[in-house]
Amino acid sequence: MIIGDSGSGKTYSLKTLPEGSTAVLTATGKELSFANDNKLPLAKADYAFLKENIPKINKPVVIIDDANYLMTFENMERSEESGYGKFTDMAIHFFELFDLISKKPGEQIFYIIAHSSINEETKRREMKTVGKMLSEKIVLEGLTNTVLESSYDPLDGYIFTTHRSGVESAAKSPEGMFKEDTVKNNLFEVDAAARKFYGYKPLETKKEAKGAK
Repeated sequence: MIIGDSGSGKTYSLKTLPEGSTAVLTATGKELSFANDNKLPLAKADYAFLKENIPKINKPVVIIDDANYLMTFENMERSEESGYGKFTDMAIHFFELFDLISKKPGEQIFYIIAHSSINEETKRREMKTVGKMLSEKIVLEGLTNTVLESSYDPLDGYIFTTHRSGVESAAKSPEGMFKEDTVKNNLFEVDAAARKFYGYKPLETKKEAKGAK
């Protein structure tokens, strides 16, 4: 998971991923925040699309961008419904997405990119959700070993925090995956560190054509 405020460099980190390596599925359908020179394929995705296509996608990297909008849009579509039943449904639908990903075999790495918020009770940063079931009962960050927090540092620029940095922080990663507490928001380098840690084959990059200068 990669969580952070809007404009903190979450989506921009995709700019470094090599052509042919990645599928980008976005809940909002908005364009990428950079010139797509690496020709990352972009598709708008709702729950039905994700459930149908996650088992089929064979790219080594799969991005689900603006993931919390899956819940937001469902909430808006069901705004006239009363009661807590719809919030239970939203929690189940999002949990099923994590479950589908976790059960898929192979060396793919899925990145769930979402906005974050500060929990009023725990005072900790977490993925922004609709309703309290996901944040209080399930805790989405507990379904993965790696949570990176995106932010801007006046000295280092746009960064990912890799280990918990304070009371509010939700950042975490397996011991030894990252040496530093912060890294550049370069998803190619982040992915390389994760693949090395898990013993996965590294991403292939386009080789320079013979005779090219």
